[in-house]
Amino acid sequence: MEHPNLFAEVLEHLICESSEEHLRKKLKEIESLGGEGVMLRKTGSYRKYRHI
Repeated sequence: MEHPNLFAEVLEHLICESSEEHLRKKLKEIESLGGEGVMLRKTGSYRKYRHI
């Protein structure tokens, strides 16, 4: 997905299946591509957006 900001990238959001194995498999895939990890959020939880 293209984004006009040179310093930020829009990332795909995935819903994790209900197993730890799925999460660990996805993490290993991301790390093998040079990624640093995953960000997790509980479905339905409140997220406060703010600028620092």
